[in-house]
Amino acid sequence: EVDQAHNQEFKLSILKTLQDDYRSVHYVPVDFEQDDLFLKLNESEGFEADKPTVYLWEGVTLYLSEDGVRKTLRTLKKNSAPGSHLVCDFYSQKFLKKLNKLDAASSLEATGEGLLFGLDFTSEWEERLSAFVESEGLSVTEAHFLGAQGRSGPFMAVASISL
Repeated sequence: EVDQAHNQEFKLSILKTLQDDYRSVHYVPVDFEQDDLFLKLNESEGFEADKPTVYLWEGVTLYLSEDGVRKTLRTLKKNSAPGSHLVCDFYSQKFLKKLNKLDAASSLEATGEGLLFGLDFTSEWEERLSAFVESEGLSVTEAHFLGAQGRSGPFMAVASISL
């Protein structure tokens, strides 16, 4: 489990109230904008950098700058074992603008986070997603666009990316 330290503390406080045993989960505090992801992973217990890995990176890209997203993609590409994949989501710029106008903005202020990165999914969304990922030397192996049948285009995409 990789997330900012304050988010992990919150998650752990909830897990302590449950009966299930989550002790086998390793928690690695990482700030994707500031930290070296693989340095943190390699310092943690349980991560094996030499083995193919599926990284699930959900609900993160929208909180990062474009540079932060690109840095993470480059880091994963450079350091992952052959056969590794990234499954992640990308939100539309239009959806982020709507969220910023709603009450979500006040809760984001409370956590010190903002909605920063989105892709233009108003048209040709498959091509725009592929072009972004390919600009970092990676390729989309599969993508699902949520809300694609709406007038405004999809509000998000879930993609599998070959590393």
